Amino acid sequence: MAILLHHVRFSITYDICVGRRERNLLWRKVGMSDSASSSVVWRGAMSVRLRTINRTEMPLLEPLYLELARHHNEVSAHFRGSYPSVSVEDQIKECVEDIAAGKSFVAVAEQGGGIVAFCKVDIVGDRGYLEELVVKPEYRGQGIGSKLMDWADGVFLEHGVRQVELLVVVGNEDARRFYEQRGFLPSVLEMKRVQPTGC
Repeated sequence: MAILLHHVRFSITYDICVGRRERNLLWRKVGMSDSASSSVVWRGAMSVRLRTINRTEMPLLEPLYLELARHHNEVSAHFRGSYPSVSVEDQIKECVEDIAAGKSFVAVAEQGGGIVAFCKVDIVGDRGYLEELVVKPEYRGQGIGSKLMDWADGVFLEHGVRQVELLVVVGNEDARRFYEQRGFLPSVLEMKRVQPTGC
């Protein structure tokens, strides 16, 4: 029976002393204002619109949650075929509840009327959690993930977050490099094992 590495937890710590002026400067960097219903359009290879969504729109993210599970099954070093560990329907239901409670915030990137990426963050006290950042494969490499990370950083600053944590599936090297470029460093190795049947 082997014990296998499953996730690497990354974290970044902010020294925060942010006033409204600094927060607005960060929002301008992202292209959004201080409003939860904000959206911005930026032009790269194609026009992409970034906007926050409310809980009633969460079911629209089901294809991206499925894409995330597919990607994890493809790159996972040890647990291929085990994603999602929680059904997509249950993940969406939990997110709807967390948005209603003011714990979760979600932004999407849209192109041509369809959602091509999303980012979900949670705030618990002075800690922030980057729960999901998903970009459809055909839209990767265009800066969409970076724009969504800029948005997430703005949310964290807005809420006085001092430390941000995220999990990266072992084997997802592109994600690990992306987060390290954003200042995240490994802090904990999370391990799990699958019990044999009949235990």
